[in-house]
Amino acid sequence: MKEALDDISNKLFESSVIDKHILNGRVTNIFLTIDSKKIIINIEIENREELNINDEEWSQITSEVNSFLNRKKLWNRLDYYGLNKDMFDGFDVNLINSNL
Repeated sequence: MKEALDDISNKLFESSVIDKHILNGRVTNIFLTIDSKKIIINIEIENREELNINDEEWSQITSEVNSFLNRKKLWNRLDYYGLNKDMFDGFDVNLINSNL
C-alpha cells in the first residue's frame, strides 16, 4: 500500500496540479497518508510564514486531488489494496514547513 501511495504522491507532485491552489509559498513535496477514514494530503511548502490553510485553498486542493485520482484512474491502485474510495469520508490537507 505504501508503494501505491508513494507512486500517487509522486504523480501529484510532478503534475503540479496542486501548486496553482497554494496562495502563498512554493510546494516542495507532496505525500499522501491514510488516517482512519480520510486520505491526508501532506504538502511540504517553503516561503510561507503561516501554515494554516484557508477554506479556499482546502476546498480547491481536495477537489483537485479527487479529480486527479479519477482522471488518471489512480483509485484502481488503491482498490488493489482494498482501499475503495467509498471507504473514505474524504480528504484533509496538512501543510508542512519544508524550511525546517
